Amino acid sequence: MKYTTRTLLLFFFGCLVLIAISCDDNELNLSGAEPFFKVVFINQDSMDRLTVRQKEIKAAIKDIDDSVSVITGLIANGDETDYSGNLSSLKDQKAALTKEQTTVNNNIKVIKSGKVQLDRLTGDAGESEVTYEDSLTSYKFPLNSNADISRYYITINGETYTLEATYSRETAVKERTVTILANNFDITEYSFNSIKISQKDSTNFSSNEAKVTAYF
Repeated sequence: MKYTTRTLLLFFFGCLVLIAISCDDNELNLSGAEPFFKVVFINQDSMDRLTVRQKEIKAAIKDIDDSVSVITGLIANGDETDYSGNLSSLKDQKAALTKEQTTVNNNIKVIKSGKVQLDRLTGDAGESEVTYEDSLTSYKFPLNSNADISRYYITINGETYTLEATYSRETAVKERTVTILANNFDITEYSFNSIKISQKDSTNFSSNEAKVTAYF
């Protein structure tokens, strides 16, 4: 009788172990990685002003070069007038313009790269807020995994802009890990001057592959 009881207890305990192992095998874990999209910010207003100045400098340098050519031509033709003061002044003007031209070109290059300092990024209803100490060329915006819409409030140089993204959520299971995916991604509302969305795969519209360029 004792032997039978012990056998039954061992059998019962073994079943519990098998059930526990089976449950562990079927348990799924969340990856913890939220879907996201990348954003590049382009200061179009500054770009336009710098482009105008870039053209003005180029034209001014050409005028100086033309003036120098005229003076050197006069000297070559036997004009005995002392033009040294004129040439020195033109040389100084060109040097100053060339220095400014380098600064303008570098600033345009920085703007085109999208390197912008964000003061603050706030998510839906203000429940999450991120501040940035350094400027970046692109920012990763996490999407709300519990909704099909995410709204953002972006502060740049003290001015706040809004951005709203919509998408459809899907789940993918790989090696017992559940990952939330966001497809059919689109920007439906924004307060920037304009935006552009680019993706490698234009048929998938996966948020993780999307890059939004926001012009302000």
